[in-house]
Amino acid sequence: MFDFDPANFRIEDLHRLTSQADEMMKRLNASGEEVAEMVGEGESADGLLRATVDSGGRLKELTINPRAMRKDSQTLAEELTAAITAAQDDVQGRSEGLINGLLAEYGMPANPDTDEVLDQIETFGQGAQHSFREHHDELGEIRRNIP
Repeated sequence: MFDFDPANFRIEDLHRLTSQADEMMKRLNASGEEVAEMVGEGESADGLLRATVDSGGRLKELTINPRAMRKDSQTLAEELTAAITAAQDDVQGRSEGLINGLLAEYGMPANPDTDEVLDQIETFGQGAQHSFREHHDELGEIRRNIP
C-alpha cells in the first residue's frame, strides 16, 4: 500500500500516502476499540473449571463445577491456573489476529521490525525533502521569470 519511488517522489505521492495513512489509522483505532471489548475464555482439561478474562487479561468470571471440589487443593489450583491462562491466551490470540489481519490488508508485516520501519520512514522523508526542494526551485525559477 505504501509504495513509492523515493527517487521520483512527487507531491501527488505525498497526498496519496497521507490519505492512505489516515485511512489505516482510522481502521486501527476502530480495531483498537474492538480489541478493548474482547473477552477470552478458557477451561480446564476436564471442563469443570471455566474462566473469562477481559482484553487486558484480568479475570472477569470464574465458574467452578461442584464436581471440581472433589479434587485436592494442588490439582484444583493447577487446573484453575490452566483455565485462566487459556482464557488469557485466547483473548491475546484473537486480538493479535485482528490487528495482524488489518496490517496484512495494508501490506504491512505483523509485528514489524522497528528499525526497518524507521529506515522506511527516513527513506520517505528523504524523498519528500528532495521533492520539496525541486518544487521550491521550480517555483523560484517561475518567480524570477515573471515580468
